[in-house]
Amino acid sequence: MLHLYAVLRYLPPEFSALGVDGVSVEMVQHKGLIALTSSCQSTGVPTATQALAHNAVIEQALGQTEAILPMRFTNPYQIGVILQWLEQQQADILQRLGEVANCREFAVRAELPFVKNLTIPTSSGKAYLEAIAQRSDARNALQNALEQQLSPFFQASLHRFEQPYYRGAFLVKNTQQQQFKVICQTILDTHQAFFKKIQLVGAFAPYSFAVAQTPVSNSF
Repeated sequence: MLHLYAVLRYLPPEFSALGVDGVSVEMVQHKGLIALTSSCQSTGVPTATQALAHNAVIEQALGQTEAILPMRFTNPYQIGVILQWLEQQQADILQRLGEVANCREFAVRAELPFVKNLTIPTSSGKAYLEAIAQRSDARNALQNALEQQLSPFFQASLHRFEQPYYRGAFLVKNTQQQQFKVICQTILDTHQAFFKKIQLVGAFAPYSFAVAQTPVSNSF
């Protein structure tokens, strides 16, 4: 069984890394693509050490190639499943590799305050709805400001809201990272009074912009 770290088109032949559980990383090549893998028998929820090792391999490879599609930590696959996936998804993988070339991901993470002490009968329904509206307005204002003011500096963006959390992901060219960070931080400073927590994190591998369909079976 193989643990899958990432997919890319090129790595130097001398690339060497230790992955999950200290196992050497190997390159599985198929259809002009390279899957970074290592032998693995572990299943279930990864330990913190395993998750860090997974990410370290991706970051090491990222420093030696122009485009990489990182995979989330999953249960291991048989090699046949990985080869079949590379063949079936080749066009999508190549397209996405082109889109993320020479880019890194930045993320905005924000936590809105909870609506406290507004449950009926201790508070009116009107007060509750007004509080919900205020929180929605704060989130929308932040998202709109990020999209409008940062649009010259990112290639793609994704937004997700799971109450009370807002997450924004931005794909940024390496040459524009500094400008992006400065302007983004200015936006966050302007809006921080409306949030319990708000921060910019990155740069890291483009997890949010990787392939939409990953291997779906652990048997072949």
